[in-house]
Amino acid sequence: MVDGSKALLPSDEVSWKRSQDSTVLDSKRLLQDQPDLLSQYGIPKPGSRRFLVQT
Repeated sequence: MVDGSKALLPSDEVSWKRSQDSTVLDSKRLLQDQPDLLSQYGIPKPGSRRFLVQT
């Protein structure tokens, strides 16, 4: 299934495909080069809640 895009199950079928490539900002590198940007443009972000299942 390494390069496969479909799995056939006894009663179902699942498939997946690769999403489109994108460009992301390397914020760690940017802040290393321009550390003053964090104080100018930084916004506090509250932590998220995680859904945990324990067995």
